[in-house]
Amino acid sequence: MMNSMDFESMLGNMDVAYESATPQDSGHLPDGRYNAILKEASLKEGKNGLRLLCSYVVTDGQYAGRLIFDGQNISPESLGYFKSFLEKLGINLTRLSALPKSLPMFSGRMVTLRLVTSRKNNAEYQNAYLDKFIGMGNLADYTRARNASAQTGPVDSDGFTVIEEEDLPFN
Repeated sequence: MMNSMDFESMLGNMDVAYESATPQDSGHLPDGRYNAILKEASLKEGKNGLRLLCSYVVTDGQYAGRLIFDGQNISPESLGYFKSFLEKLGINLTRLSALPKSLPMFSGRMVTLRLVTSRKNNAEYQNAYLDKFIGMGNLADYTRARNASAQTGPVDSDGFTVIEEEDLPFN
């Protein structure tokens, strides 16, 4: 298990880089079109019914590796829009009830997304719109690139650094 001296030593190795680092805003991406790969899709029950939540990884350009999140409402009123979204992704379901078992099929879909920011009630909202399905890709190719600079040990199949059990606190 690591103690505070181990953390201090590890952080000390980054002191010079930290001094010259330029602060970066990790907020919204600028409005525009982005090529991305769908990382994960899940269902969540919200206050207005079911939602399909999707996370995407930007695959190229200045913002490669950044994440985009999107949610699609699933209600009787929105079924036409939802069906169009699925078809744009290249996912054709004959029954909506098959969606939960189909979620693994979402990962790896390469798409073009359009981000648009709007203001409502003195708040800013950014929406992601699916423009088109490009094809299938390997998610690991994009998550490894994102984590390569911070990698300190072996990575798992998703490109994330493997943490050994003895390195976890409260063990």
